[in-house]
Amino acid sequence: MFAFAFYEKSSDKTYLARDPFGMKPLFYSMDQETLNFCSEFLPLQKMLGTDLSKSAFYDYLQLGSSIGSESLDQKIFQVLPGQILIYDKGKIQLQDYLSLKEILRSESKLSFSKSWDQTCLRHMISDVDVGLMLSGGMDSTSIALSLKNSGTKKLDCYSLAFSDQAFDESHQAKELAKHLGFQHYSVDFPKRDFIDHLGEALSHLDGPFGDASFIPTYFLCKEITKDKKVVLSGDGGDEVFFGYPTFMASRVQNSLPLFLQKLLARSFQNIKVDTQSRVNFLEKLQRFSWGMGHSSSTRHLAYMNSINPSEFREYFEKSSQKLLSSFDLSEKDQDWYSAFVYYFRQYLANQVLMKTDRASMACSLEVRCPFLDIDFIENNFSYPSKYFQVFESNKQVIKNYLKQNLPKPLLHFQKKGFSAPLHHILPSLKALVERKHGLNLNCRQ
Repeated sequence: MFAFAFYEKSSDKTYLARDPFGMKPLFYSMDQETLNFCSEFLPLQKMLGTDLSKSAFYDYLQLGSSIGSESLDQKIFQVLPGQILIYDKGKIQLQDYLSLKEILRSESKLSFSKSWDQTCLRHMISDVDVGLMLSGGMDSTSIALSLKNSGTKKLDCYSLAFSDQAFDESHQAKELAKHLGFQHYSVDFPKRDFIDHLGEALSHLDGPFGDASFIPTYFLCKEITKDKKVVLSGDGGDEVFFGYPTFMASRVQNSLPLFLQKLLARSFQNIKVDTQSRVNFLEKLQRFSWGMGHSSSTRHLAYMNSINPSEFREYFEKSSQKLLSSFDLSEKDQDWYSAFVYYFRQYLANQVLMKTDRASMACSLEVRCPFLDIDFIENNFSYPSKYFQVFESNKQVIKNYLKQNLPKPLLHFQKKGFSAPLHHILPSLKALVERKHGLNLNCRQ
């Protein structure tokens, strides 16, 4: 993972480059013929002045982030993952130095277990003790298991505990750590004076960002950094091994005739969902209906939207076209390729990894992602064949690895994702905004 700038004195050229998957951010702007760049968004905006991009703002309302290289400011852009920027005599040239398509289409050379063990051990190389963010899900569990199988005798594991059991996975993580003989630390999500804790977290956000899981991620990083400076994380596992429920939703959609898709869209899109819990079956069904009738290149944008696309149609269509052009996709691209470009280049880079980087860097904590090791991905990523069954299990290779090494009582994994109890957070957020800006936000129910 890296983002760097290099000045070549002999040619008077400046090079900016960002790692292949976007683990580290890199923003830039041209002011007349001067190149300005920074690892953070706000310092550039403060220096150049605010110039809101309305187009990017509508993308943000839908997805929680801007699309591709854009930011919420018209003058500020991001170097894309796997891209190099060359600044020469007042002009900018952008080049891809590593193709996502080439990485993802390379053939496997080693077995999963062998390449995974090598990868996890390599990520443990450090001058200080390395810990693990252990959520209790399959991805972080597979890291802990691999390190145990490779002879690691001591590993400190950290989980965030919520009082709301629908969000809490710390019990599963504790049981797993105990079975493997590792030390487990449970970090309680703040309950008292939460409004003050929330203000502290948001002060490190570096601009508007719509993923609420930043808040628990920040609190977890803050506690971990009291003991550790480096931890491993399971980020990237869902992208590499088809882990999101939307992949199965897309397979189901592909099997349905268009008239039935339209019927389902009308039937399910206005279902009243429970906003007091995690994403539940009814909400998944509703989001599934939002993707009905859309092409394979844009349906995941509909699935992941914050708003029903039918109520935001003009802007959804603009965002869809921007997504296609930003990542050089077309309506003719195969379903799996367009889906993985979306998740790797948009959701992973502009949301998941940006969240992790902002939260961890605010606490001076280095977070390493073994699943995003290039050698590992080249060995293990493969597109589903055309015979891929509609209801075939996601992440099967990881499930097989866990089944071979863990007792049955520890194999009860539910796809929860690392999220926050928004129904507890929003009242404090409302009060924080009112107190800071002198407002009275009384909204109709």
